Amino acid sequence: MLALQLDDAGRPVRAHDPAGLLAWQLQWNGDALAHAWLRLPDRDDAIELAPLAGDDLLLGRCDRLLHRGSAIASMSAVAWAAPTRIPAVDRPGALPPGAGTCVLDLVATLARHAGVPGLRYRGPYPTPALFESLRHSFTIDGDETHARQCFDDALEHAAWRGRIVEPDISFVPTPHHRSWPAPGICLQRRDGIDRAWIDGRPYDAGDPTHALVPDDDGGVIACVRVGGERLGEVARLDRDGVPRGPIARALPFPPELLGLELPPALVEVLAQVLAAAAPAPVRDAVRSFIEGSTLRFDDLGLALASAEPGELRVHAALAEPVSTAAGSRSLAMLAAVLQGPVLRGVQRQLADGGR
Repeated sequence: MLALQLDDAGRPVRAHDPAGLLAWQLQWNGDALAHAWLRLPDRDDAIELAPLAGDDLLLGRCDRLLHRGSAIASMSAVAWAAPTRIPAVDRPGALPPGAGTCVLDLVATLARHAGVPGLRYRGPYPTPALFESLRHSFTIDGDETHARQCFDDALEHAAWRGRIVEPDISFVPTPHHRSWPAPGICLQRRDGIDRAWIDGRPYDAGDPTHALVPDDDGGVIACVRVGGERLGEVARLDRDGVPRGPIARALPFPPELLGLELPPALVEVLAQVLAAAAPAPVRDAVRSFIEGSTLRFDDLGLALASAEPGELRVHAALAEPVSTAAGSRSLAMLAAVLQGPVLRGVQRQLADGGR
């Protein structure tokens, strides 16, 4: 567990992991937060938070997030002494890996410390990605399926239209505990190892592509998979998160397939499939983002896909499983790995005014 250090007024000011490494540090001015420093999953990197440092036409008075001295995003102001609202971030795509999780977990930690039973999201961006992020630091008061539907309904009325909404969902603060047991490794724990960050990339229990699976001795195996088929093993971690053996930095693939472009007709089918699977307010944007794009195999390290306007790429390690699968399963594999990158690309595009 993170060890909390309190000041004389009982306010949290520092948290350390089990080895004594500083996880975050807060400065207070009375009951108002004056500054926050939060270590990222990359143990040599951090973000800072400057409360009430700006204004936004949509979000109102804002807290600012800074990375390496530069402001990178704004978020709706939080009453940090006893948070009751989950903040909306204007540019989540600008945050370094793990920054959003760190901020949300700080909100959950301070809310639980203050005895706040549940928080609500209020903002214009109730996206599926946010809902998934919240699950690492909060639990749902009620039925999770109903909560997801509430978020989807709120997205119908708000996202991309400049409206503030407040879905009728109470998020119970259930923060996780982070540790940095070895270089390049950061663990998140609630019940066992729930997530492992390895070289800046998260691997989650139950994730369909970048997964943690139990090992025989209480540790975990981080692996990359698609459609239930394992493409490569990244690392084996013992129960303390220490690697047992080398860490892979890339997936093996046939080099002769690098740059091979897939048929435009397949891209058009993927546009329809991914648009149909997207939240209703962004279906047209997803379709427009994909249509007319090229799709090719590439070396993406440990990523399975990337999506930029006009250019979609999938890892060349997928070439064999995609080519040998039946037609519908082959399409499902490609759609599964492209869905997340495409939605993030659409979100960036819409946040930049559709450019």
